[in-house]
Amino acid sequence: VITIKTGKNVLVKQAIWKEQSRKVALKYIFGKDTEEQHKKLEDEIVRALQNLDDDNLMQLYGVSQAPRMILPDDTSASYYNASPETIPYVDPKIVND
Repeated sequence: VITIKTGKNVLVKQAIWKEQSRKVALKYIFGKDTEEQHKKLEDEIVRALQNLDDDNLMQLYGVSQAPRMILPDDTSASYYNASPETIPYVDPKIVND
């Protein structure tokens, strides 16, 4: 696991578990219960490992309350400017990139 970006209230980490598994995006909210977040992370790893036919590497991103900091492109800006509570736990915009 490596840190790939840091900033005010932002922590982005990337980890690769297995080759040829799907890409997964997770957001990390500072101040939330760590045990609950670890359980969600574990569930996502298990789910991702069940999809090994995908050509992508599985990459897990921990993102703070500002997920718009890692915009895939300018066209999805309005999606990322929504309140963090309305952004899905697994972000399909990043998963499909």
